[in-house]
Amino acid sequence: VSRPVGRAPKALAFCFKAGVNAGGHEHLDNGSFVVACGGGTPLLDPGMDTYTRDTFGPKRFESQILNSFGHPVPYPAKTLQFHGREARAPVISIATNGLEDVVTIDLKGSYDLPSLEKLTRTFRYRRQGSNATLLVEDAFRFSGNEEFGTALITRSPHVALSPTQWIVGSGKTAVKVTAM
Repeated sequence: VSRPVGRAPKALAFCFKAGVNAGGHEHLDNGSFVVACGGGTPLLDPGMDTYTRDTFGPKRFESQILNSFGHPVPYPAKTLQFHGREARAPVISIATNGLEDVVTIDLKGSYDLPSLEKLTRTFRYRRQGSNATLLVEDAFRFSGNEEFGTALITRSPHVALSPTQWIVGSGKTAVKVTAM
């Protein structure tokens, strides 16, 4: 994610979630992240679903907003994250030098997927004024041949520049997204 060329410089910021998928208001969203710039959030977490009788009952995670399908998290072997204190995503490394922050979290424990041998997500935030960038890298390994996917969530307008590049947002909140 980077600021597109030709726009007024505005700060690019992000936040992410690590920890456990447990608690009264919990979502299944370990590894989720939000990108903000220019006073808006072009890449976001959708927030809370509409409260119903099932919101805090046994059907809670049937909601595609509350389960990991509704979050920008990995989707290994078409498997959603699970709920509970065992669904862990610990931070395994943090490095910062004033120009760049790099944080890696271990997401493997958030999935009940025996074929998943490794799943880490690294956030690399480079501070470069109006050219700030955020690289989100998923490293994974399966014991067999499995599919791997991930998602970005937006409510902003978006335009495909190519099959691997998009502008998400508009005006001062626009960011360029490149898939590698």
